Amino acid sequence: MSSLISSAPLLNKEVVRETITITDLAISVSATGSNTGFGAVKIGDFPAGNILRLGTIANIGFDGSAAAPDLSLTWDGFYSLGTQATTDADLSDPGDVDVTVAATVPVAVNGVAAANRARSIYTSLEPFNNSSSTVGVYVNLLVDNADIADDSTVEIKVNGWVELAYIVFSST
Repeated sequence: MSSLISSAPLLNKEVVRETITITDLAISVSATGSNTGFGAVKIGDFPAGNILRLGTIANIGFDGSAAAPDLSLTWDGFYSLGTQATTDADLSDPGDVDVTVAATVPVAVNGVAAANRARSIYTSLEPFNNSSSTVGVYVNLLVDNADIADDSTVEIKVNGWVELAYIVFSST
């Protein structure tokens, strides 16, 4: 019986399991006209090297209670984690949702939206090149257009945790 396991030496790379705790981190959300409001805030950086992401779970809530009257006390929307800050009022660009897919922000009570889970769905296991140490992790947030005053910017606090699992290969 032949073996599928090669006798060649295996790379000895450890899985990095990192938890980022977020406490009252401010995110500015802006709406142009009557459009959906959007904003992003950086919560961390990946280390230098070629990064193979294995999975991500996030449990994040939002506190917009201090933003009234420009933000409805029953606001809602969507959030995601990505390797880039969203630059528009959707979460459809690849870098907006490449750490987790978009998750619903539940309807807020008195401006506070309860924590909701987001998770990764990686369709391929290919490392990305971070040899220049420039790739970060961003919380991207959308606020429904009916919930944010036209042409306003509001500050919403982010609270929760993110757990990432990845392997770092050489930076060459």
